[in-house]
Amino acid sequence: MTIPPKVRVLPAEPRDGPALAKVEIDAFSEGALSEIMFGPASDEAIAYRGKELTELIEKKDPRKHYVKAVVGDDEKIIALGIWQFFLDEEGNSANCPETQDVNKKEWPPGANLEACKFFFGNLYRWREERRGQRHAFLSVLVTDPAHQGIGAGSALMKYGLDIADREKIPSWLESSRKGYPLYRKFGFQDTKRFTFDLTRYGREGKSDAVEMVRPQREN
Repeated sequence: MTIPPKVRVLPAEPRDGPALAKVEIDAFSEGALSEIMFGPASDEAIAYRGKELTELIEKKDPRKHYVKAVVGDDEKIIALGIWQFFLDEEGNSANCPETQDVNKKEWPPGANLEACKFFFGNLYRWREERRGQRHAFLSVLVTDPAHQGIGAGSALMKYGLDIADREKIPSWLESSRKGYPLYRKFGFQDTKRFTFDLTRYGREGKSDAVEMVRPQREN
């Protein structure tokens, strides 16, 4: 019997950008939706996203926590979580990076603009509805496909939910089908959904995005 390696959660550093990008792109590339929007995983895509993550982490926005799950003595990065904490109404009423105008957003090279604008336009509308409210938002949670099932996702979930519970704020996220069971396990409930029709782009079936909320916990 193989004993799973111990997972540790650490703050991400700017130099982690390329490794975090590879984990994220490898995780999302398992689904047809990501390939429709951004094309197959490539070194160019990883470099683009790695630069973006490096710059975001360097900004040190106190509301945004970039956290990584690592294993081994060499601290191999196997998962990424991006939590955002809006602890007062005033601080969240100003424009913040979690929402953007899809017609002005800079998309990665080769992106399918029609598909991206439909998908992210729906997500950004959900996010706008949270503006001005105290809440925690999990914007990204991805695990390297080769290291799934050893608790990395759960560890990153617990990191953010512990803060949310301490601050007595609700948490919310946008779920794909794959992440849905984990989020339900941690007490998230469905609130909204929209469907992306994969057949419009030569694939089979549909892909649902689900808005999920975990109510404020009273300690």
